[in-house]
Amino acid sequence: MTITPSDAEQALRDILQAEERGARLRSYRRGAPHLMLWGVLWFVGYFACFFWPGRAGLIWDLLVVLGVLGNIAISRHAGGQGSAWWRGAARILAVFVFIVASLLVLRPVDPLALGAFIPLMVALVYLLLGLDRAPRLAVTGVALAGLTLIGWFGFRPFFLPWMGSVGAASLFLGGLWLRRV
Repeated sequence: MTITPSDAEQALRDILQAEERGARLRSYRRGAPHLMLWGVLWFVGYFACFFWPGRAGLIWDLLVVLGVLGNIAISRHAGGQGSAWWRGAARILAVFVFIVASLLVLRPVDPLALGAFIPLMVALVYLLLGLDRAPRLAVTGVALAGLTLIGWFGFRPFFLPWMGSVGAASLFLGGLWLRRV
């Protein structure tokens, strides 16, 4: 049996597609625990701020530190080392610095505006990351942005519990969805 050049070309394309799919699935599995962690922290943070609005800064400072430490632990446990791990950490740091710089410049006076701005930025990051190689992450970003805007315009008096519920659910369920593939 002879293999034609077009058969060989097709076989190489199939191999490349299988490699890309495998890489995407590994990426989903690595990212899933991070989304689930932040979904839980998100739930705690928004509800805690609803019940103790005067302590919002302290609540989120603590939760962000816990989240970063949790992300590091998850990455290390999953064997995240080398340049890929550091590139991911550098991306997250860049987004964090951008958000902090934006807040320093814009200085929102409405705490709810801050409660909407950060989820919209997170949604944008998920969307941008997902457009290239992880469409499920892009869907999670779109869902988070849509739910944030629905809560902002439709349920503003209850925006914090809204985001604590639907924002956390979109992250946590998005993580479960990524984990299942």
